[in-house]
Amino acid sequence: MNKPSYLFVLMIMFVLTFCGGTVGAAPSNANSEMAGSTDYPRIEHFEQGSVQVDFPTLESWPDFRYLKAWLPVEVSLKSDNKPRVGSVYVQALTVINFEQRTVGISDLKVLKTKFSDKDKSDSLTELTALAFHGRERTVPLDVLLRLLPKDFEIPGQTGMASPLNFEPPAIVVSETPLQLLSIDKEPVRAPIEGTELEYVVNTNWNVFYSGQDGRWYVLNDKTWQLSNYLGDGGWTTTDKLPSDFDRLALSDKWKDVQQAMPASKPSKSPVPFVLSLQATELVLLDGAPRLSVIEKTDIRYVSNTQSDLFNYGDHWYFLVSGRWFSNSDLNGKWQYVKDLPAAFAQIPSDHKKAHVLFSVPGTRQAKLALIEAALPHRVSVAKGSAAELEVRWVGEPRFEVIETTQLQRGLNTPYRLSSTIIFITCVWMEPGIWLHQQTAHGV
Repeated sequence: MNKPSYLFVLMIMFVLTFCGGTVGAAPSNANSEMAGSTDYPRIEHFEQGSVQVDFPTLESWPDFRYLKAWLPVEVSLKSDNKPRVGSVYVQALTVINFEQRTVGISDLKVLKTKFSDKDKSDSLTELTALAFHGRERTVPLDVLLRLLPKDFEIPGQTGMASPLNFEPPAIVVSETPLQLLSIDKEPVRAPIEGTELEYVVNTNWNVFYSGQDGRWYVLNDKTWQLSNYLGDGGWTTTDKLPSDFDRLALSDKWKDVQQAMPASKPSKSPVPFVLSLQATELVLLDGAPRLSVIEKTDIRYVSNTQSDLFNYGDHWYFLVSGRWFSNSDLNGKWQYVKDLPAAFAQIPSDHKKAHVLFSVPGTRQAKLALIEAALPHRVSVAKGSAAELEVRWVGEPRFEVIETTQLQRGLNTPYRLSSTIIFITCVWMEPGIWLHQQTAHGV
């Protein structure tokens, strides 16, 4: 038995969505994912006659906005009861909701029909339109993505060069508890009014410098630690803080400081941290690496970590942010993997580590990841609402160019953590409404 194409199965979902109907037995050649969810061919009954809708064929989904398809139909008019075979060309508006991961399908229109009986074409078209009118439904985004054809051409991807930075980040592997205190390059210090304290803007930790004693202070959970230098190691727990911290605790702007006052030494030492001024990934293991074999492959994964860490042959493989890095020594220098071993594509789709298949070149999941990355993020914002956003800067705004892009990111503002960028791309769409795409600030 020949397997149906993904294109064919997507259109099963398309007709099910638009035309509704009672769930029944799936046809024998339906994709297993759709079994039990279709009842084709399906018949709609009206006063003027009936319309039988059969399996459709998707024509296009340009810019993931309007879905177009041809659907075979068989129309029987009550006036003569003679079935008329034809086809109908439809278009529907699709709106993607990323928070709920659904696709709303609405505004269904019959663009044209084709019938061999020219004399009855107007009546046939009118009756056919009734079978599609007002068919608004919501379907899961993941279902539509899985059912796209293998040869689906991603809009806007043709001829695009990859802008990814393949330089490995600093990768720290620890077999004991450890935290990462990340500062985006050189610390940017901002004075705190009424005190001799300064705080580091470009980190998500509470890091202070005291002009009273010339020392650095870090709030590690609810424990205060100090050091003469802002660097790795040498941090000691303290219950004595400069008096300026008492003033800071009176301000509602520093709630974390309030909750950690007065300073006290905990019963046990806090989890230590490593400080980094560059992009860094922390891989935490619960003791020495414990390896578990992935069936049907020679790959072993490290089971005592939440990171995607694997062993294959004499090398370790680590997946982070969609990129693979390799190393022969866990504590050695990591390198970007240009050609991932083919064995990774054989990881079973029902395995607990199957999610890495979305980052394995050549897999169906990797194609879906590219498609989802190309899906447009559209959000309507009332005109003038941006005035409510106040971005605070330390001194004059400073920007740095983001490599391989035409964007710049703000450096001296607390609205940014690590290498997060601040940008808004806006397009005027209609009176009183702004439509902006891929907006990010302070996330």
